[in-house]
Amino acid sequence: MEIPSFFICPISLQIMKDPVTVITGITYDRKSIEKWFFSYHHYTCPVTKLPLKDQSLIPNSTLFRLIRSWCIANRPSEEVLTPKPPVDASAICELLNEAKIPQLALKSLDTIFSLIGASERNRRCFEENAGTARTMASLINNELNDPRAGVEGVDVDGVVGVESSGKELELAMGILQLLHVPPEELKRMGEERSGRLIETLSWLLQRGSYRAKVRAAMLLKSILQEVDTCYLTTIRAELFDGAAEILKDQNSSQATTMAVLQILVEVCGRGRGRNCNKAVEAGVVAVLVELLAEKKEKRGCEMMLAALEAVCGHAEGRAALVSHPLGIASVARKILRVSQVANEKAVKVLWLLAGRFSASDDGILQEMIEVGAVTKLVMVMQGAESTRNTGKKAREILRLNWGTWRRSPCAPTHLLSSSSSPSHHSCLSLWDSGLRP
Repeated sequence: MEIPSFFICPISLQIMKDPVTVITGITYDRKSIEKWFFSYHHYTCPVTKLPLKDQSLIPNSTLFRLIRSWCIANRPSEEVLTPKPPVDASAICELLNEAKIPQLALKSLDTIFSLIGASERNRRCFEENAGTARTMASLINNELNDPRAGVEGVDVDGVVGVESSGKELELAMGILQLLHVPPEELKRMGEERSGRLIETLSWLLQRGSYRAKVRAAMLLKSILQEVDTCYLTTIRAELFDGAAEILKDQNSSQATTMAVLQILVEVCGRGRGRNCNKAVEAGVVAVLVELLAEKKEKRGCEMMLAALEAVCGHAEGRAALVSHPLGIASVARKILRVSQVANEKAVKVLWLLAGRFSASDDGILQEMIEVGAVTKLVMVMQGAESTRNTGKKAREILRLNWGTWRRSPCAPTHLLSSSSSPSHHSCLSLWDSGLRP
């Protein structure tokens, strides 16, 4: 049977489950119009295009009863539930207070999680209460006396009730993940108690349940981007062990993988060399190299190259990259194959290996020419699509090492000069006058 047109939401084009009317007189499904307002920040009526200075939503009870009667008669398999009113401020305060009571915490957190996921308005109401994010962060930090007593249903050091605590931790992290927490609040939470939240989430990234690992990764990504650099200098080794495990797990979602890569960029790029040491010891560099060799998706390649750039800013990271059989080759192969951003990151990695720090190991230079890295650098230098900074780094690498490379039969002199045996300076002058030493 054909569905009556006035049962259909103009936005979702589905039968309305909770019809509400805006001040223009048009009725929409609550979930759709709240998303229009609060997620997309459109403050006009989708049908009339008129501005809505007042975003009040009036429940259309008559239409709801008609829809429910029609569904009972024509679609008995579809259950039409009476819509619940949006959560109010007093109910939020009560739920947050109950979340702090051990006996009531699990039920309260489960209710909060469901309410936030139910509608955009509920999410916004919880966000407007500053205590929501702070309560969740406090629960993550304080729920267990020791984070090692964590989330796998096992008693550790005499701590009892671990399984229940694990569920509460997962819910608290899930609630924080659903909220749009302002950057200044993320910074405050991350730096509070000398970075305790970062420490706890780092441990969970390795030792938590699968769901806990995913949520910890998402939260760490957001928090680490906001905290001061000093809070990145004492990152736990578990973070790097967990990052390597997630990257190796073929079942990890793209969003989780991207979050972990962003975490590595932050802690290795902005942190001290000791973070890079921990990353190398955890096998992160080897995992990145092997994934990069297989990866074809644009954004993934860019982020992996960004992570390698971060770790290669330190001697230990560079040593780990060049010691891997596919290290230099995997980086060089992405040049001119992925994107301009990938070109920039890959050339920067090669510059760190054989430019800025000038490789003293002729084996590295020989490998670069054998895997085609030198040819790629010449093409980047000559390519109009390369950015100025990328071309400059390519020229610097070639200028510093051409004395070694020109003796190789693999030297790409055919791309640079018609001379069969160019000298170092004459070849460089043919490339670009700016390359002269």
